[in-house]
Amino acid sequence: MSAAVILIDLQKDFFRTEYEDQDRARQVEQYLTKNNNQLIEAAHENQLPIFFVITSLEPDGSNWNLRMKDLGSAICIKGTEGEEILRGLMTTDKDRIIRKTRYSAFFNTELHEVLKSLSIDTLIIGGINTHACIRTSAVDAFMRDYRVFIPEECVASYNNEYHHETIKYLSQRIAAVVPLDELVRRINDGNLRFNFAI
Repeated sequence: MSAAVILIDLQKDFFRTEYEDQDRARQVEQYLTKNNNQLIEAAHENQLPIFFVITSLEPDGSNWNLRMKDLGSAICIKGTEGEEILRGLMTTDKDRIIRKTRYSAFFNTELHEVLKSLSIDTLIIGGINTHACIRTSAVDAFMRDYRVFIPEECVASYNNEYHHETIKYLSQRIAAVVPLDELVRRINDGNLRFNFAI
């Protein structure tokens, strides 16, 4: 068993643009930064590779999705402040950046090939939004035969109903959804195996 941490879309624009209530946006940003930093710290201490998967779109709209093209606007434009990873996250030079243009971390990216080159078979996924990029990435990982862990406190959505429904689905069909403290203990113990059960 060899594991990696995949942190998805922890970028400024996801908190600036998708929350009508900016006070709540700041609260969610602080919550995810704090909790994902605990995950990052455990990963660094145990030599687990960390991948920051970020949305990165061209200013000319050439790689926007259909909804963005129809609306004539997009977030996380390459080279803008909004594309940047949240400042509070404990990144290091060893962490890798993977750029994506769609919800899934695997769609038209090199992620799967890089993971396979490192003999990774287990993924720990955190980030935003649970119902969109986390869900599609977790499903795509499962379809590629990775065991997937999702620490409950390391994911969130701008819509709580979407978040809870997605967590319910993922925990039943796709991943081991566990409390962050439990996952940190398991990382430290080298115990990242699980089997699906009824």
